[in-house]
Amino acid sequence: MKQHRKILGPGLLFLILALVTASSAVMAEEVLVLPGMTVTTEAPEGNDFKTPSSKTTIGREEMDTSGVTSPGDLLRGKAGLTATSDGGSWGGNPVVRSFTKERVVLMSDGIRVNALQPFGAIASLVDMALIERIEIDKGVKSAIYGSGALGGAMNMVSLQARHSPQIKFNAAGSTSSRSVNHGKDAMLRIDASCPTHAMVIGWSGRDYGDYDTPEGEIENSGFKSRAVSGQYRLRLFDNLSLKLNFQDYNVKDVWYPGSRREMFTGNTTVMHSPEQERRLYDLGLEAEIFGADLKFRVYRQNINRTILADSSMWGHDIVIADVDFRSKGFITEVVVPLGETQILTLGVDYWHMLANPARWIAFNDPPLRADPFKDSEMDSYSVYVRDKIITDSWAWLLAARYDRVDGDAAEVGVGLHPKTTGNERSDYAISWSLGGIYNASDLINPYFSLATGFRAADMRERYEQGPRGDGFWIMGDPQVAPERSKSIEIGLKGATDSLSYTLSAHYTRVQDYIAGRPTGGHIVLIGIPIKATENIGEVDILGAECELELYLGNDWFSTAALTLQRGENRADDEPLVQMPPHEVSLGVERRPELGWTFDARLRAVAAQNRVATYFANGTEDTTPGYMTVDTAVGYRFGQHEFRLAVTNLLDKAYHEHLTEGVSGEEPLMPGRNIILSWRGSF
Repeated sequence: MKQHRKILGPGLLFLILALVTASSAVMAEEVLVLPGMTVTTEAPEGNDFKTPSSKTTIGREEMDTSGVTSPGDLLRGKAGLTATSDGGSWGGNPVVRSFTKERVVLMSDGIRVNALQPFGAIASLVDMALIERIEIDKGVKSAIYGSGALGGAMNMVSLQARHSPQIKFNAAGSTSSRSVNHGKDAMLRIDASCPTHAMVIGWSGRDYGDYDTPEGEIENSGFKSRAVSGQYRLRLFDNLSLKLNFQDYNVKDVWYPGSRREMFTGNTTVMHSPEQERRLYDLGLEAEIFGADLKFRVYRQNINRTILADSSMWGHDIVIADVDFRSKGFITEVVVPLGETQILTLGVDYWHMLANPARWIAFNDPPLRADPFKDSEMDSYSVYVRDKIITDSWAWLLAARYDRVDGDAAEVGVGLHPKTTGNERSDYAISWSLGGIYNASDLINPYFSLATGFRAADMRERYEQGPRGDGFWIMGDPQVAPERSKSIEIGLKGATDSLSYTLSAHYTRVQDYIAGRPTGGHIVLIGIPIKATENIGEVDILGAECELELYLGNDWFSTAALTLQRGENRADDEPLVQMPPHEVSLGVERRPELGWTFDARLRAVAAQNRVATYFANGTEDTTPGYMTVDTAVGYRFGQHEFRLAVTNLLDKAYHEHLTEGVSGEEPLMPGRNIILSWRGSF
């Protein structure tokens, strides 16, 4: 097991690099402000004509009117996007261009939420009521975001404090009631600002019961949660400011209906969690030095999870697991304008994560201690550079990044067959991307992007040995090789006063694709099926997507989104496991500043008949196609809006293809849901 003194050398090296990048700011002479810049990324600017890729930004109003509670669920119906589901009301992780959460970098205010962590609805650990917007950057983006960005990145921007010319106070709130789960939620936000100080504090609470489907209630599918988010900004000088950021999220009584398994006749297990919590502390400095922007931040983030396996035969929890993932890191970045047409970004990113999970097998009293692994640490070191060049007709984006990820664990499989050697592994990669967009006219802007990607295995894939929420006993591999990918994307985008659109096609090949293969074996005595982590060789993912918005006049808009996607497991010569099906979404909306609002949306999802048979070993079933309709009417007056919405209007019985569950017995999605809500500000 490595000691902390062993990372002192690399840490010192990275500190020196940070100082070098900071000193380069002295060379800049001009100031260029980039809208929406975040620390670790070139922030998604929407589908503008200067960005050679496809990006989606979801604002606060759309989140308020969506009727969903998870950031992941909000993506359904968007071009190239969808979500996984554990069958409950709480869990929902994003799927970007067919890549699930392991291959999508999830961030809160530019800080990773899924820093190589194991199973769980990671995206749901950020409360959607306390988010200002969600930014999704689609495609292979390891050169910008680092390890894991094979499908792209999703950044959830929390409530932001902003300075004002005069002393200003503001309050905002919202509340809603839902019929499908007898749920209720509320949010309160308070802002205070002046030229020197700015502060925002937000609170959110939810209490959702078991939800109804057209075929009955899903038992133990509700949850309770509360969240607090706060940010404070202090302007020390005209060119220097301090930012403090705090987030605390707590959820209780979460069950995973999709994990229900009959281990043997008369005994069924289901995973649940009495409590999970995420807490983030973030301190940042922003300065303007000789025309360049210097940003530095240091943070600490804890995620604590308790996961239990309830048994119908024993009448109690037979597996009890508790783990605290502690991560810390720093990010420094310098943005240097080089003349009027070029922006150079240099950065250093480091984080460290420690986990020491405890687990008991409780068939008898006293329980048997059987930790999945002991004293596991992971370190990530990154240095990156980006160059954006804008001319009269072209915009170019070049990026390169060096990543190193170290992992180790003192013991793997403690209490069973502990493995104390061969657990250490280091992975290295240089990722790059090159993209260009040609501005022919407002309506015609073709673009292309070439990129390479990299993903080091997470802690679960390396070290986990034990039951997971999907009902399997996972067997990790400390020496699983990293994934490496190559991709190409071509597209077209444009906008006029009445029409905006994007059209793209993409192809990605991933080598050494990491997946859990059901072996067909079972753990002796408890009968849980085994899933082993392995590299399955090469896979291909290709797809096409289109989205458009047309202004019809008098505050009326029509929207459309189309997603086509296909995956191939070249190693096993069959379809890639867990590929989402094709789908199309059509909508019509009326969005006046005041008065009556209206929206209706139809989502049609094709049948998914292309499933893995050999690799999945009978655990992936085909799913029929389905169509859902959502509609809502609202009224805006002053700073307030009342809204009546109905989701799944036709009370359709269906489940998403990416729903966890026994093949053919996955929990259904919620039925018809009537939502009455209010939001306003004072």
